[in-house]
Amino acid sequence: MSKKGKWELVGNIGIDSGQVIIVDPCYLNNWIGIDKKLTHTRGIRKGNKSYQWEKDFTNFDEPLKSESGKTPNGLVEEGWEKWEKNPDLGKFSWNGICQLTMKNGFGQLENLAVGSRTGWGDGYYPVYAYVKESIVLGLAIDFDLFGLVDDEFSERLGLDILEDNQSDS
Repeated sequence: MSKKGKWELVGNIGIDSGQVIIVDPCYLNNWIGIDKKLTHTRGIRKGNKSYQWEKDFTNFDEPLKSESGKTPNGLVEEGWEKWEKNPDLGKFSWNGICQLTMKNGFGQLENLAVGSRTGWGDGYYPVYAYVKESIVLGLAIDFDLFGLVDDEFSERLGLDILEDNQSDS
């Protein structure tokens, strides 16, 4: 009978952008710049009128003088259309990961990496490896450390941050 694998704590990952990527280090030379200036644009429009975020306003609840103090969110409620352009979505770059996680929450960055939001934003999250016979068969990052949403993730993996459950049964 083969030994059962076990989840082992690898360490913790510090996250300051509210997102994470998993990538083979040999592809880091392919990373497109570290310029953190986001290339996506968004705003509201109706007919020939348009207001762009960061150009005409910085917050969708900010009053627009040219619209008698109405906010972009208020105008959307009156029938204006919200629009968004993400030219770098999914590219292997800072902009690519930011646009991917803002729009979809997670996904593929070209064929080089995967990325995800953390769910709770910045933090210091534990990373676990499922190991059997000295072979790493999987990795898991627990973004819901304290079970604030659901304990299902930790329970399915057999993880318990309060107890040492890493036996060789």
